This record gives sequence, C-alpha cells and structure tokens, in this order.
Amino acid sequence: MLKFAGAWKSDKPLADLTPDKLVARAGCGMVMTAKPDGTFTGGTDGKNCPSELNGSSYAVSEAVITPTQLRTWDRGYDADGKQVWGAKKGPYLFDRKD
Repeated sequence: MLKFAGAWKSDKPLADLTPDKLVARAGCGMVMTAKPDGTFTGGTDGKNCPSELNGSSYAVSEAVITPTQLRTWDRGYDADGKQVWGAKKGPYLFDRKD
C-alpha cells in the first residue's frame, strides 16, 4: 500500500495497519523451508503469482533468512518469460544491525 511508503520516518509507522486491512494475493504466498543451519529459504510457486506491474504477467519472489541477513529477490516477467522489472544480478541484501 502506497499509504505506508516512507512511513519509517514516523514514530509509529504501522499504527493504522490491522490484519483486516491486509489482502492475500492468490498464488503469491511464499513457502519457506527451515534448514538445519537455522536459515529459512523459499519463495513463490513458479508462474502462479499474477502481476501487471510494468507489463508483467507474473511475479517471482525468493527469500533467504539467516540470523544475520535477509536476502530478497523479486522479479516480474512478461508472457514470454522475459524479465520486465526487478533486480537482474541478484537479491537485495539486508544486514542485521545491533
């Protein structure tokens, strides 16, 4: 929701966000798997997450969560399988700060 863009500047950025305001997108849920080393890996299921952003037909999301880092890679593809949005070389990396 664009309403929350830049909300990190607020003292209580998500104070107005409640579960009833969230909408699940069919096919866009991410399945995560716990690994023995304490990491979680997963993503969306193939081409099952519909998207119309920037001419895409579907979106693909992947994530890796470790004790010290979050890696996310979101991409959109057109009907021919050509990537039309998202990072091309690899995931965004978010390092944990104390």
